[in-house]
Amino acid sequence: TYFADATRLAITKWLIEEKLKWSKDNIKDKITRHIFIRNGLSGMLDMVFNNSPYKALDNAYPGVFKKSDLKGYK
Repeated sequence: TYFADATRLAITKWLIEEKLKWSKDNIKDKITRHIFIRNGLSGMLDMVFNNSPYKALDNAYPGVFKKSDLKGYK
């Protein structure tokens, strides 16, 4: 695939941990597809995760978040 497994995992973690410096609570309250778009990651989100920030999070942090944890999915 265009984005290898390790690459997409690293990209998502970089966005959350390095660029945004978000805690788990920040992620739950603030993650949206627009965050990925504003940070130049719309292609990855679209092609690999079907525009689902939850799927991107679950790839990077398996089992840590449930859809119901995320504000945008409530």
